[in-house]
Amino acid sequence: GNELAAYPSASGAVTLPNSITSIGNGAFSKCSSLASVTIPEGVTSIGDCAFDKCSSLVSVTILEGITSIRQSAFRACSSLASVTIPEGVTEIGDGAFLGCKSLANITIPEGATEIGKRAFYECDSLASVTIPESVTSIGDDAFYRCSSLASVTFATGSNMSKVDSRCFYPFPGDLDTKYLAAGGGAGMYTAARQPDDNWTAIWTKQ
Repeated sequence: GNELAAYPSASGAVTLPNSITSIGNGAFSKCSSLASVTIPEGVTSIGDCAFDKCSSLVSVTILEGITSIRQSAFRACSSLASVTIPEGVTEIGDGAFLGCKSLANITIPEGATEIGKRAFYECDSLASVTIPESVTSIGDDAFYRCSSLASVTFATGSNMSKVDSRCFYPFPGDLDTKYLAAGGGAGMYTAARQPDDNWTAIWTKQ
């Protein structure tokens, strides 16, 4: 396949050609003037740190074809507001969206099986997330310090054997025990800070 190894001068809006089949490690790293990117259907893999620290990147369009978003692929893209991950993606790598402080909406597709460690660490604007039935593993600290997160929905059929309370810190509370007590845990869980504002929470299943 044709790998895009580097595009160091990328700026403004970039649409990659259909001939590209993969985006190499660090290909767009620190392209601080890159505002938007469209990734065509032929691309199957977004490499480690591919868009690391693209601080002006607001919009990413990923067309179907991708199967893997690798480690730190969009780390510290501090302006990135919304991403739709297409069906076909099975793995969201460690730290893939770490430090995307403007990320308010994320769609995790049915078919994804693994959300890596710190995948959405410090995504301060993320208010809610839906975990599809297909996910069997959520890595340590996956949604750690997502300070706006107040709703987590586990899709019908969700039956993970473990939900680590640190996954959703600073709302550790009792989500892990509530999920397991529900015998599979499918449903929406909501939480709010306690009156003493100490980041503990009591999760309520809707």
